[in-house]
Amino acid sequence: MLKTPTTSQNLRHFPVEAQRMADAAIQEREERLRTISKERNRKAAEVAAGASDRLRRLLGDDNWADLTTLMRQERLALRDLLQPPHGLE
Repeated sequence: MLKTPTTSQNLRHFPVEAQRMADAAIQEREERLRTISKERNRKAAEVAAGASDRLRRLLGDDNWADLTTLMRQERLALRDLLQPPHGLE
């Protein structure tokens, strides 16, 4: 199995200082991407929660309950359709 080389292994022919700088730059970039991803996920969760609340208010409690029940039934029906055929091993 192939092992993905680390930055230091890729740069082993370069001076040690260049290797350290490359590793530091990569770590900084990864941290920046993690921060961006967390912020994006937080905003998406806020938007989804807001949309759900607005839809619930628009439909009213009774219609909301009916909608969620129907959505659950459809989700389970789709899950059943995606199961492999019976008798296969």
